Amino acid sequence: MERLTPSSRAIEETARRQPLRVTRRDVVPRPSLEVLMKPPFAHQPNHHPAVLEHQAQRAASVQLRLADKITDFAGSWPTLTLTVSLEAIFLSTFVLIGQNRQAAFQQAKADHDFNEQELELKLTTDLHRRWVEEPPNQPRGNG
Repeated sequence: MERLTPSSRAIEETARRQPLRVTRRDVVPRPSLEVLMKPPFAHQPNHHPAVLEHQAQRAASVQLRLADKITDFAGSWPTLTLTVSLEAIFLSTFVLIGQNRQAAFQQAKADHDFNEQELELKLTTDLHRRWVEEPPNQPRGNG
């Protein structure tokens, strides 16, 4: 039997207690959920001076702080885009409904005006025929 060092004995003993399980995913170990949820470079406590200056400018402005809070609440850019798109869909729907109502009102008004003009044309035509067929006997004027 070959001679084992203390560290190799510990490895061999651990291997006996925990048998090696080989699966398809053992090629690359999967990171834990905590590691996945950390933002990039979160392990670096010191930031670049430009980043610190940018953060100070944003903290100094009330508008930018409010914008940051809204962005934090609304989520990332895709979420904000989705929200704005849904708002546009609903708004366009209501605009189209309003346009349809306005078009219906204009059509009803146009129909009424057409009927009134047809009646006026008929009355004028009748009066003209009477005038031409039966001229008045009395001359007009005081003369």
